[in-house]
Formats: sequence, C-alpha cells, structure tokens
Amino acid sequence: MDNKSSYKTILKSTSIFGSVQLVTIITAIIKSKIITTLIGSYGYGIYSVLIHTSDLIKQISLVGIDVSGVRKIAEENPIKNKNELQYNIAVISKLVLISGFIGFILATTLSLFLSTVIFLSSSYWYLFFFLALAIFFNCLTAGNNAILQGNSKFSQLAKSNLISNIIGLILIIPFFYFFKIDAIIYVIIITAMVNYFVSKYFLRFLFIPNVKISFKSAIKSGDNIIKFGSLLMLLSFLPVLANYIIQIFIGRIDGLNEVGLFNVGIVILNTYVGFIFSAMSMEYYPRLVAQISDFKKLSNSVNQQIEISLLIITPILILFSILSEFFIKIFFSLEFIPILPMLDWAIFAMLFKAVSFPIGYLFIAKADSKVFVKTSIFFNSIFVIFCLFGYYLKGFNGLGFSFLIYYFIHLIGVYLISSKRYNLKLVKNTIQIFFFNLLFCLTIFILNFYSEIQLLLVLKFFVLSGSLVYSLVTLNKLVPIFSYFKKERK
Repeated sequence: MDNKSSYKTILKSTSIFGSVQLVTIITAIIKSKIITTLIGSYGYGIYSVLIHTSDLIKQISLVGIDVSGVRKIAEENPIKNKNELQYNIAVISKLVLISGFIGFILATTLSLFLSTVIFLSSSYWYLFFFLALAIFFNCLTAGNNAILQGNSKFSQLAKSNLISNIIGLILIIPFFYFFKIDAIIYVIIITAMVNYFVSKYFLRFLFIPNVKISFKSAIKSGDNIIKFGSLLMLLSFLPVLANYIIQIFIGRIDGLNEVGLFNVGIVILNTYVGFIFSAMSMEYYPRLVAQISDFKKLSNSVNQQIEISLLIITPILILFSILSEFFIKIFFSLEFIPILPMLDWAIFAMLFKAVSFPIGYLFIAKADSKVFVKTSIFFNSIFVIFCLFGYYLKGFNGLGFSFLIYYFIHLIGVYLISSKRYNLKLVKNTIQIFFFNLLFCLTIFILNFYSEIQLLLVLKFFVLSGSLVYSLVTLNKLVPIFSYFKKERK
C-alpha cells in the first residue's frame, strides 16, 4: 500500500467513525443537558461515580479480553478459513460471558464496601447491587465490539454505536423527567442493555455461527487471549482507576457537587475533543497488528496516524477553546462555569496526546508486555499524583495544569522508549505539522488569558481560520480530498 492509499485509509476510517461520533456528540449534549438540568451537579456527581465504578469493575472482570480478542482476530484473520474464524468468535464470546458473571459477582459482593467508601454510608448498597446488571451487559457488549473491530467491520461497528446512542437517549429522557435522581441507576442499566442488544444484532447479522463450545474448552483455547489480555487490562484498568481515585479525592475534600463539575469537564474532553481518538483507534490498532512483522510499514503508519490526528484535531481544539464558555452555558448550565480554567489547560494538553496516542499503540501491537506494563503503571501513577496535588493546591485550575504537564511528559516518555526499543523516528513532515499546530494552539492559549478584551475575539477567529486552512491544504497534499469529494458526488 503506497503512502497516499495509507493516508486515504486512515482518513476514510476516521471520517466514518467521526461522522457517527457527530451524532454521538449531539446525543451526548442532549443527555448531559437533561441530566444537569434535572438533577444538577450533585446528581451528576452520583451518576458519574456509579458510571466509573461500573467501568472499573468491568475492566477488572474482562482482564483485557476485549483488546486481546481484537489482536487475536486481526493478526491471523487474512489466513483463517471460515471455520477457524467462527471458532475464535465462539471462544471470545464465551470468555466475555464468563467475565460478565465475574463482574456481576464482584459488584454484588462489594456493594456494602463500595457504598461505605463512596457515600460514607452502607445505606446505598442497593445501587451497586443493581449496578451489577449493567456491568454484566457491558462486558458482553465489549466482546461483541471486539469481534467487529478485529474483523475490520468498522461500518457495522459505527452503526451499532450510532443506533444504541439514539435509542438509549430516547428511552432515558422520561426516566429523568419523572424520577429525577432516583432514575440514575435505572438509566445506567437501560443504557447497558440497549448497547448490548444493538451490538448483538449487528454481530448476528454479520456472522451466523453454528459453533458449539463449552466454557472449559473456551478457557483452554483462549489461554493466550486471557494471558495477554490480563496484561492489557492494565491499559484500560489503570486510567479508570486513576480517574476513580481523583473523583474520590475531590469528593472527600469538596463533596459530590465538585465531583459532578469535574466529570462534566471530563465528558466535554472525551465527547467534544476525545471522540477523534476513539474514531482513529478503531482502524488503527488492527492495522498495526497486521503490519507487525514489517517495521518500515509500521513506522510509516505511526507517522501517518500522527499527521492525520494533528490536522483533524487542532481546528477542533481551537474552536472549542474559543467557545468553551458558550458551550457550557448552552449545553449545561451556569452552575458548571467553574470548570473553565481546567478546560483551558486540558484542551491544550490534547495536542500532545494527539502525538503520544498513536505512538503508545505500538507497545500493544508489538505485544511488548514488559514495556507496556511498566509504562502503564508509571504514567498512571504520576498522572494521579499530579492531579491530586494540582487540585489540592489550585482547585480546577491546578487540575487542568496537571493535565498539560502530564501529557507533555507522556509524549516525551513514550517517544524516547519507542525510539530506543523499536527504532521509531518521527519524519520531517510529521515534526513540521506538529510545530505548526503547536504554534496555533499556543497562540490561542495565550489569547485566552486576555479574554476580557473583546477585540481579541476577532484575532482568535483569525487564528482558527488559519489553522483550518493549514489543515485542509496539508491534508489535500497527503490525500487529494477535494478531488475525492468531487468523485463521491459523481
């Protein structure tokens, strides 16, 4: 595959998931508006803590099977016959079913303990007891999505995410309207069930497996998936744990109201900015795995992914940085304005993540367990330390600054490791694109400190226009996007 074809593949897959994520953003906006309007920041704090508890237990019980399952299918898929493929799908399906039961048991067993730790009272044990049902369905959904992703069924995976988001939104609105805070646990369960049944529909539509396999055989056949997955679990578990610790810390110092504010900030970053990373990773990871034996292709893929990431995300970062206060007022409420200082720093930090994110995937694709275990523990540990100190000293302002420092250190760290261990080099074109976009973001970041001067708003939009033009022109050099869209119209 030549360079232009590679760029086109990256751009096409990103546009597929990006367009779906656009609808996801709209549904997330409506959902956030409903929650924050009807139950306020305190209710949102409860909702966020329960969601992150669910994610934490899910990651533990899955032991990375969802990620290692993608790798198992992707690395051998081209040489597998249909029967082997169906057998592997059956194995992964059984493994995630076992994981779902483990997650269910963990949540119910720890319900009293979790209630005491989070709410300082054992009276809310029933919330975690019911949360176990959502965890069960979330595990099954993760397995279904892994099978779709491993087989490069990106369009179907995108449709699954799109439909489940829309259906979930329609179903939860009446619950929050009539039951307010009491609806939180029901909403979480309903969302998990909708996600599962929609993903199951697309899985059955693509594959009609007649493979029957016992749980014992699945565990035996999936031994490598479980072993590798247990290491990969750190990649998904540690960030969730880190975020969970930060929430508990904030809750203990300032209460659930501040936890709600913090989580709105995280939702904004993940929804309005971070969706680009989700969209890219769907195609990027299987592609890296497929190229794992060809270092030249692997290195090219990393550089190309960084370039596309930067060119797409920078105008989005700048736009949101300019309009962040407006977005919060419109899509949330004035109650959430205190998180603006955190967002100013954190949005800038996403530029560094746009470079470190593609590099970090090398460790997983290479199955270099020694490296990614050590780096995961180290980086997540310093992330927690920075955030706790930042929040303790300067509140949300300090928390945002901690985000920026962390992602800068993370970029330097993963690049030095991959450069030394895999001989990865960032090419001239990649470095040039990074520094141009860094200049745009740095300009906006400085201008934000003088937000009281209304005249500077014109200058900010001038910088946005420059960034957008630069991204489009550069993208057109990499992939003839203008001629591509003309062909599409014909």
